Amino acid sequence: MLVRVLCVSSVAAGMTSDGMERLVASAQRRNRQLDLTGALLNGDGRFVQALEGREEAVDSMMAKIEADQRHTGTQILARQNITKRAFGAWDMAFIQDAQWLQNFEAVGDGTMTVDALVSILVDKVEARRSAPY
Repeated sequence: MLVRVLCVSSVAAGMTSDGMERLVASAQRRNRQLDLTGALLNGDGRFVQALEGREEAVDSMMAKIEADQRHTGTQILARQNITKRAFGAWDMAFIQDAQWLQNFEAVGDGTMTVDALVSILVDKVEARRSAPY
C-alpha cells in the first residue's frame, strides 16, 4: 500500500545553509534507496515535508525524521492512502519559501483540503524544478 504523509516541524537553532544542503542531499540518497519520493519546504524557521511511498518505508523514515535533531516538534498534518504518487519525479524536491508555508496552516484550520494543498505543492515544485538550492 502507498501512503503520503504531510508534516511540519521547527528548524533547530544553528541550522546553516551548508547544513541545509547536506540535509537535502542525504534525504535524496536515502529516499532513492528506499523508493520514497516527496518535497521539503523551508522557510520562516519551519520545515514542511511531503513524503510518499510504501507504508513500511514511510513509517520507518518518519520515525527517523521525528528523532532527527536538526528540527523539533514534528507534527503530522495528514496521512493518506494513495494509489499514485504526486511527487514521483523527485527523491526529495527542495524549496525555500516562507510565504508559501501559510498554505499548510490552511490545511490545519480546515480552510484547504489536503488534496488541494498537494496539487499546489506539485505545481510549485514543477515551477522551481530547475532552480538551484
